[in-house]
Amino acid sequence: MRVLLVDDDRTALAVARRLLTGLRGGIEIDEAASAVQAVARLRERAYDAILADYYMAWMDGIELLEIARREQPKARRILVTGRERDLAEEATRRAEIHGFVQKPVSAEKLQAVLDGI
Repeated sequence: MRVLLVDDDRTALAVARRLLTGLRGGIEIDEAASAVQAVARLRERAYDAILADYYMAWMDGIELLEIARREQPKARRILVTGRERDLAEEATRRAEIHGFVQKPVSAEKLQAVLDGI
């Protein structure tokens, strides 16, 4: 499974990478430290899942996942945020997300959302 992690917070990106590396299923991880970088990656490679943080500079995670829906409609789109689930309804409507993970992120939460692939 190939996963694109997107977060402009380097520490959060490193934590998510570490958690994903420990999951079962042989996950290949690409990272993007900005939404702009993520859009470029989406145009270069195919992904099975895109995990995007909500709060980022230039565009938020929902906007990025809307682009991902157009660029890679078969990829599983997952929003990660510390905000309440009120974003889930908006993200589902706008970006047709497949999952929602609230921070703090755990390996169990990531495994559960990726198991749906």
